[in-house]
Amino acid sequence: MSYKKYTNQFKEQVVKKYLDGARPSDLAARYEINNTQIFRWSDKWREHGSFPDKRGKAKTGRPKVTKINKGEMTNDEYISYLEMELDILKYIAFLEKKNQK
Repeated sequence: MSYKKYTNQFKEQVVKKYLDGARPSDLAARYEINNTQIFRWSDKWREHGSFPDKRGKAKTGRPKVTKINKGEMTNDEYISYLEMELDILKYIAFLEKKNQK
């Protein structure tokens, strides 16, 4: 599924017409967009007074891997860690056995 991207100028133009009293259904038909999109854009406009550029704000991709310092763990934490490791190994063995069938 492909999403169409709209410029901030286009969004601003549509929102201003909506706020000036144009009917959402008329705007949606004229600009070939959905009514709900007009409402979303107008909510953002009311909240921020513009359409903020949020590129680069979200963290994407894999989280950084941190090494576990087992020496700093309490006994209970270390036991939990070993149990988790054992569960992972059991699951890997289960998957390997499943794939051999």
